[in-house]
Amino acid sequence: MKNTGILRPIVVFFILSSIVFVACAILLYSNYAVLENKKSISVDKYREHLKEQLTEITESGEKKYPSAEEVEAYLLTTRGYQMIMDEHREGSAFLAGLGGVFLLLLGGGCFFLYRSVRQQHLLNVQQQNFLQTISHEMKTPIGSIMSSLSNIQNYDLERQMETKMVGNAMTSARRLDGLVHKILTAAKLDNNSMTYVIEETDLSMLTNEVVRRFKARIDGSRLVSSNVEEDLLVQGDSSALISIVSNLLDNAHKYSDKGSQIQLRLLESKKNKIRLEISDNGVGIPDEHKDEIFKRFYRVGAEETRSTKGSGLGLFIVKKLVEMHKGSIKVEDNHPQGSTFIVEMPGIKFVPAYEGEFSDELA
Repeated sequence: MKNTGILRPIVVFFILSSIVFVACAILLYSNYAVLENKKSISVDKYREHLKEQLTEITESGEKKYPSAEEVEAYLLTTRGYQMIMDEHREGSAFLAGLGGVFLLLLGGGCFFLYRSVRQQHLLNVQQQNFLQTISHEMKTPIGSIMSSLSNIQNYDLERQMETKMVGNAMTSARRLDGLVHKILTAAKLDNNSMTYVIEETDLSMLTNEVVRRFKARIDGSRLVSSNVEEDLLVQGDSSALISIVSNLLDNAHKYSDKGSQIQLRLLESKKNKIRLEISDNGVGIPDEHKDEIFKRFYRVGAEETRSTKGSGLGLFIVKKLVEMHKGSIKVEDNHPQGSTFIVEMPGIKFVPAYEGEFSDELA
């Protein structure tokens, strides 16, 4: 992808900056030259005045002029000379301050331009990585669907094999649907067009249901343990809350090895805050990436060398949904290895438990 869109404003900025810099330099130099000339004229006039004052009349009536050294020595001690020099210093200081302010503004402009261009460059790289990942993520389930349907269409399969092929196609279709759902959700969150149904929700019951379905989906590939306190209630959108829990579980599954442990805890912390903790024993997250991973498209490592699947949207969606519920999210190291994601949001006390039904389609 060409960086013409980034280079153009840089070139324009530096051309305009150069023009303004040269113009200001000429203006400052000309003003300083005028100031110096004014000082020289004032000193010369004052020197002539002092020369007249120091001239003596001899007995014969002749004028005895002082030497240049005598005039200069006396000049340096007079009040008038000090006033001229003070005025010159004030003018020089003003011009120096003006030049300093200009350089400061120019330097600030360069700094903000650099930061803006760097952010734009990083965003472009992330978008390119995202397009590469999405292309691969979509190609895989589409290829699986086409292969299954082709086998069903071209071969006289036994009923059992045909059912298996249909099941494979459905699994791939659900995977593709989930990916499209993530992309659409991220777009809606980004432009604040997401609609919510805010109601009193039993987060304990909802979390247990998400964990149950997660265990069924991964089919024992990870050891999942959960410790969920009962009757923890929040004011929120049940679909969004499901998406928060399921995305964090998916993230723990994605970045941990087969047979490793995933732990989930849901409890009431201080000041009526509900705290959700999801820990894994995976590769962990370096400190310099702990804040970055919640940005859109951000993924740790280079795309061409990364083996873990993903779109770089899951944690971005989680953070946005948590903030929508007036909560916070952070990631810490899990000891001896791995990561722990911690979500906190306001809870509700003394509210009847949630009695609604769960949708079969989890985000």
